[in-house]
Amino acid sequence: MARRRDRHGLHEGCLAGLLIALAAMGQPILTAMLSEWSHTAALIAPSIACVTLICLICPDTALPILSVLSIYAVEFALLGMGKYPAGASIVREVFLGAVEGDWGRAASWGGVPAAAVAMGGVAVMARRRMPLWGKRFRTNLRILDRRPLRFVRAYRWGLLALLFGLVLDTVTTMRFMYRWGPSAELHPAMQIMARQLGVTLGVPVASAVRAAFVVFVAAIWRPWTRPILYVTGVLYTLAAASNHFGWL
Repeated sequence: MARRRDRHGLHEGCLAGLLIALAAMGQPILTAMLSEWSHTAALIAPSIACVTLICLICPDTALPILSVLSIYAVEFALLGMGKYPAGASIVREVFLGAVEGDWGRAASWGGVPAAAVAMGGVAVMARRRMPLWGKRFRTNLRILDRRPLRFVRAYRWGLLALLFGLVLDTVTTMRFMYRWGPSAELHPAMQIMARQLGVTLGVPVASAVRAAFVVFVAAIWRPWTRPILYVTGVLYTLAAASNHFGWL
């Protein structure tokens, strides 16, 4: 029994690691997108939402503090490389407040990571008291985490449809941006990453994040896994056709 629990903890730890990595890559993109609408919301919402979601799904292994540190470590690294895609940045606000001696500014924005940790802790306590999924709610998350090859075999045609559409969309988007520039791209995440990392690197990185997100969402509810993969693949293919023929 103890060995089985250890294995379950290890598998869930792998899933938590994947979710943290996805959140760390996606959080700067979400921040940049929200920056177009509200500077304050861009500073507050992304990290709190990411940490809460991670802790809801993996309450036993996704420690709130670890999740927050991972997210802001990536933000700090991107800032250091000059590749951070958003004007709004918690790390920058806290750092500038400390350097300028404005401790009120540093403390107020430093409260956002603290709030993310607190919300993650609440999510952990709530999940330990009640299941996230009902008994009739069938999910593929455990299969995706424990036996990814089984997941690939079971949904190979849907995954191929997704990959086919995603590759076409990535290639045509890169061609489109080389010709017209990133500012002509309608998809905010693709535009932001292309501006910050360049078209050659930024577009594939944004596509990889989108693909990981689609597979994760599709795996949440088993009856809809295959339709979501197929529909998303078709939508990406249509987007590629739009890029090529200039429909939009």
